Amino acid sequence: MIIPALTLAERDRHLGHLEEHREQFILENTRLLVERLAECADELVSGKHCGKLKRGAEPQPKRNGSPDDGAAVACIPARGEADEIAALMLEQLLVKRGIKARTLSCTGLACEAVEQVKSSDVKIACVAVVPPFGYAHARYLCRRLKEEIPELRLIAAVLTEREPDELKQRRPRLTVDEVASSLKQVLAAILSFLPTTNPPAAQPASGAR
Repeated sequence: MIIPALTLAERDRHLGHLEEHREQFILENTRLLVERLAECADELVSGKHCGKLKRGAEPQPKRNGSPDDGAAVACIPARGEADEIAALMLEQLLVKRGIKARTLSCTGLACEAVEQVKSSDVKIACVAVVPPFGYAHARYLCRRLKEEIPELRLIAAVLTEREPDELKQRRPRLTVDEVASSLKQVLAAILSFLPTTNPPAAQPASGAR
């Protein structure tokens, strides 16, 4: 529900049908909802009661995201706040899986995002974009990341109802290792890129020859 709502808001904003104060209201409350849902998930898992979302509650301040804190995955918004909210949702999914992830801020330039990833130990990155108008920004950022960090496993999350195969046929193509059209597909791709831990070899029984 959240991604389609963000897509509609992005479309109306670019068409000039959404006033700035309404746009900020939608984005701030969507961010608050995403953060609150994450809190509720923790409370439900621990058996605690999840209180209702209070009206007028302030969203958490934006983090000056950087993957240099030991994160395994960098979640990078292609450009705007809607993309950052989508990246934040991906980060929460990864954290629930026990995977350290960090969402970068959408306020920085593409070159700054590239430098942050380049100076970290991150091996996997995902560029998140909420259509319909952010594809060109995502393509540019992905190209920069691959040029500067060729060994980086890179996923483009173009969050749309289209099939990934259709997105892969689009030209100019995205310079990435994988294209996904849903957060579920992104999560599956990231899990496939993570190194698997092989179980230790069985020790011979005492006295075996």
